[in-house]
Amino acid sequence: VAGLKIARLVLVYGFAIAVVVPLFAAMMGEMMEKTMSSMPQRAGGPPPAAQFGQGIAMFYGFALSAGAVLMVLVGMIYPLIMLWVLTRPKVKAACGDPTAARSPELS
Repeated sequence: VAGLKIARLVLVYGFAIAVVVPLFAAMMGEMMEKTMSSMPQRAGGPPPAAQFGQGIAMFYGFALSAGAVLMVLVGMIYPLIMLWVLTRPKVKAACGDPTAARSPELS
């Protein structure tokens, strides 16, 4: 079950990084371009709308990808601990694994 949990985390957040994040970042960039182009421009003001929208899209792409990677790393803590604990020879013997009972490590 712990291995499946890790695989699920990698698949779900890998899909999010590959598909969802680029779409969301592009939509946010377009929205900011529209917002900036509707504002009156003045000398020495903010950069043109296209540059600002691209910057916002890059920021969102990086931030959301970093968040997804962080979620995978944090989400793997418990399954990795569970795998480590449940593969100990004494735990295997206590759970009724007949091959673990003959292990010299238990003596």
